[in-house]
Amino acid sequence: MMNNWNMKRIFCLLTILFCTLFAFNASAQEERDSPRRGEGISVFLERNKRPGRAYYKEFLELNKKLLKGKEELRLGVKYVLPPLSKPVGNGKKTINEPLFGKALASVKVTSNRLQGACFYVVSGHGGPDPGAIGRIGKIELHEDEYAYDVALRLARNLMQEGAEVRIIIQDAKDGIRDDKYLSNSKRETCMGAPIPLNQVARLRQRCAKINEFYKKDRKNYKYCRAIFLHVDSRSKSHQTDVFFYHSKSKPDSKRLAKTMKKTFESKYDKHQPNRGFTGTVSARNLYVLANTSPASVFVELGNIQNTFDQRRFVISSNRQALAKWMMEGFITDYKRRNKDNQLSLSFFFSCTTTTVTAVIISAMPMALAGVKLSLNIRQPITTAVRGSKAPKMEVSVGPMYLMAFTRVMLDIAVAGSASPRIFSHVWVSLASRMPPVRYPPIIKNKAPSPIT
Repeated sequence: MMNNWNMKRIFCLLTILFCTLFAFNASAQEERDSPRRGEGISVFLERNKRPGRAYYKEFLELNKKLLKGKEELRLGVKYVLPPLSKPVGNGKKTINEPLFGKALASVKVTSNRLQGACFYVVSGHGGPDPGAIGRIGKIELHEDEYAYDVALRLARNLMQEGAEVRIIIQDAKDGIRDDKYLSNSKRETCMGAPIPLNQVARLRQRCAKINEFYKKDRKNYKYCRAIFLHVDSRSKSHQTDVFFYHSKSKPDSKRLAKTMKKTFESKYDKHQPNRGFTGTVSARNLYVLANTSPASVFVELGNIQNTFDQRRFVISSNRQALAKWMMEGFITDYKRRNKDNQLSLSFFFSCTTTTVTAVIISAMPMALAGVKLSLNIRQPITTAVRGSKAPKMEVSVGPMYLMAFTRVMLDIAVAGSASPRIFSHVWVSLASRMPPVRYPPIIKNKAPSPIT
């Protein structure tokens, strides 16, 4: 009897121990968090590094009994977080993005060439606005449908290269399509929000969404870029190649547009060597380029009215090629940006002597007093008067001060550039000795013109 009793006790203890360990293991694998005041589900998931529609749907399923109403969070409640995407097979991460359609929703990250980069991919028009309309016989070709299909293909390519991608304009049903003639709809949204019919309101909505993401993304990604994809509409006889617009005020935007054009030129030289490429790069004061915080490029994929250009859109392999070449343009620009940063650091710590020449000082900013006091000036620059020739000036300055001082001298000279001769290394405290600079007044540009 005693033996049976002892066996029962041991069995009960083992059962309790097993259940405790099982519960502990389950709780350890299950992540939970409470929302902050004012957070919706999307922002709550983004803060927990789970952006995207797939995580959103899984969150609703896991927490349907804890939500207020259908999709509203309660303060103080710890919600179950969807598990993060795990590496599969050879250690490469797999991303699930339903926007690409069932067949292509699973995206395997095959490279890290764009790791640390974040992109905002925006197809033009959408919702109640189809954009330009071309025709092949009785079939209508809507700009928003073809721009959206190329946008999805580009987004998927960027993800495969290790980038974070925000697809701003979305259609939950379309996915990536290989059809020649894409069906038209008004389902597109701006990340779930209805797209306004009013032109300025529509553009403002997508810019605001990009800028909202960018405020957070700029802290986590060293390279953020936006791309706006459109199809132009001109006379039926006017054949065009892909052309690119950049912001007038952002050098990174101009460089990206030029890089894209060079990429397309090299591709045409390779695949159609006798054809040539006539695409262009130019600055335009477009609303979306002027009002998005990250550097952006605006791409016109061709003329939707022209019979020859239409083949660039209606053949799915051509749409894929467009997406691939733009992705390669981004990779080139990303690598060049990293290389430029390395060169800047190299210059920062290795420069010895720099000369900046000038002819006339047209104004005497207050910064001069700071320069005179903070640097060892052999011949004081304050002897120069408005409109006179700049005196020669020699200063002793180390490499860390060189960049700041050169900027000061460029600010000093309005009609030319004042001319310091920097001849030796003396390490100067940048924080304590940087002279105040009075910048020239900002020239107010005309309001940017929206584009349809």
